[in-house]
Amino acid sequence: MAALRSAGRLLWLLLCLCGWPAASAQSLLQAELDRQQLQLGEVATLTIRSDRADQTPDYAPLERDFLIYAPNLRRYSELRDGRFITRVEYVLGIQPRRAGTLQVPALRVGSQQTAPLWLEVRDNPGHGQAGQPAGTAPPLSFIRTRVDGPQPWAHQSVGVVVALYYATQLAGGELIQPAPAHAGLQQVGQDRVDQALVEGVHYNVVERRYLLLTERSGPLQLPPARFRGRAVGAGRGQLLAAEQDPPLQLQVQARPADVPEPWLPVHDLQLEWQQVPSTVEAGRGVELVLEARLDGASRAQLDNLPLPAAGPGYRLYPQATEVEESFPAERPQLLLRRRMVLVAEQPGTLQLPAVELAWWQVPDGQRRRSVQPAIQLQVVAASAAAAAPASDKASMPPSAAVDFPASAVPAPAVARQTWWWLLAAAALLSGLLLLWWWYRRQRLPVADPAAAVAVPSLAALQAQLEHGGLQEIIDTLAAMAGVAGRQALLAALAQPQQRQALLEAEQAWWAAAGGDRVGARANLRRHFRQGPVWQARPAPLAAHDPLPALYPGPRPPSA
Repeated sequence: MAALRSAGRLLWLLLCLCGWPAASAQSLLQAELDRQQLQLGEVATLTIRSDRADQTPDYAPLERDFLIYAPNLRRYSELRDGRFITRVEYVLGIQPRRAGTLQVPALRVGSQQTAPLWLEVRDNPGHGQAGQPAGTAPPLSFIRTRVDGPQPWAHQSVGVVVALYYATQLAGGELIQPAPAHAGLQQVGQDRVDQALVEGVHYNVVERRYLLLTERSGPLQLPPARFRGRAVGAGRGQLLAAEQDPPLQLQVQARPADVPEPWLPVHDLQLEWQQVPSTVEAGRGVELVLEARLDGASRAQLDNLPLPAAGPGYRLYPQATEVEESFPAERPQLLLRRRMVLVAEQPGTLQLPAVELAWWQVPDGQRRRSVQPAIQLQVVAASAAAAAPASDKASMPPSAAVDFPASAVPAPAVARQTWWWLLAAAALLSGLLLLWWWYRRQRLPVADPAAAVAVPSLAALQAQLEHGGLQEIIDTLAAMAGVAGRQALLAALAQPQQRQALLEAEQAWWAAAGGDRVGARANLRRHFRQGPVWQARPAPLAAHDPLPALYPGPRPPSA
C-alpha cells in the first residue's frame, strides 16, 4: 500500500511539471498601435500589455527607425477565475525617422516577445514636419485630421479624429469641426489629452472624435477644423489660431444594387452565441444570448439582431437588445447583445434554426455573411429530475415464515400481533376521516378556477398600448381572453381589423430590417381603443352528477 501511495504522488508531480510550461505559455503579452497610418513628423502611441509586472520591455530594437518619447507605466487589477490578477501597460510615443512602410519590431519582455507591427508613414514634400513651409519656425499650434478611409460607402459610419497640437499653456479656446453638406457629423465621447514630439518641439495634443454618417454617393468635402484660443501670458495672453489646411476630400461610393437588406457596410462582423444550455426542461423557460461585434459601425446602422426562425416544438420570447458603442482608436465599435427566452413544449431533441446576418466588407468591397449554425438541444421532462431519487431504495427480502404452536408463541410474536391491531385501528380511523371530508366537500361551494385569475382591465390594456412592449401587449390581451399563446389570441379575436393590427405590429417590431414601430403602436391604439372584441363562446352545459347518491333519500342541497 505504501508503494502505491508513493507511485501516486510521483505521478501527480509529473503531471504538474508537464502542465507548468503550458500554463506559463498562456501569460498575456500584447502590443498594439493607436493608428496604422500617419505623416512624417507625427507621433504614434505604442501600448504593450503584460501580466509580468517585474519585467520591463527592451526598447533597443525601436531606436533604428523611431524616436522614443515619454514611456509611461500603468498598473491595474482584474478578477479572473476567483482571484485578482495584476496587469501592466507600457505606453510610449514613437516618432518615425523616415517615410515609407516601417516595421515596429518584436520587443522582448523577459522570455517572451511581442508580434511585429507595421506602420505606413507618408511624406509631405515642401513642408516642415509640423505642416509649415520648410525653413520657418515651428508654429505654436496646428491641427491634424484623420479620417477612416478616403473612399467610404454610402450610409457607412466613418470615424473622424481631429487632433489639436499646441506648444504652450492655454488660458481658453474653442475647437470647431463644421459638418459637411449631405452628411451627418456628431461628436463621440470625451476629448483625449496626450503629448507628442514634432520636429524637436514638445506639443500637448487634444484629440476629439467624430462620427461621420454619409447619406449619398459622390464627392464629399469635410470642412477644415479650426481653433481659436488664448495662451497663458502677461495681460490677456497671446492669441492662438489654427486651421486644417487643406480641407479633406472624400469620394463616397454608391451602394451596390444587388446587396440584401439590411445594408451594413462595416470593416468586420463577428456573430456568435454567448449563452446556450446543453439541456432544457419542457415547459420551463431558459435564456439564450446572441452577441455581435461590429468593427466600424454605429447604432444608426444596426440596433437589433435577428432571431432564429419560428418552428414546431418551441416558443421564443425576445427581450430588449443591449447596445454598447465605443470609439477606442480610429473608428467606432459596436456591440449588440440580444437576449431571448426559449420554452420547449415537449421532451425530445429540439433543433433551433441557424441565424445569419448579411453585411458588406468595407476594405474589400465584398458581400459577406456571418452564420451561426443550427443548434440541437436535448429537452427532458420537467418531472424527470424529481422522480429519479424515488427508486434509490433497495428492496428488502421477505422474512421467512415460521409456524409456532399457540402455546409457545414467543414475546416478539405477541408484539407483532399488537402492532397489527394498531395498524387496523389507524386504517379504520383514516377511512372515517376520509368519509367525513367527502361529506363536507359536497356541502361547500366549488370555486371557479377562472374566477380566481385576475383579468386585466381596459385601463391596464390602454397603459400597455401606450408604454409597453409588444410582448406585454400580447400577454395582456391573452389574459383578458383567458387563453395562452399568440395563436389562441388571434383565434379569439372577432374583428379582422384587430387581428391585422397585431400582425402588422409584429412585422414592425421583429422584422430584420426594422419597421415603423411608432405607426404600429398608433394603429394598435386606434383599433383597441374600445377594447378587444371576442368570438362568441358556447353556453356552458348544465352540471350533472354521473354518480348515484351514496345514501337513499334526498341529498343535501349544494351551496
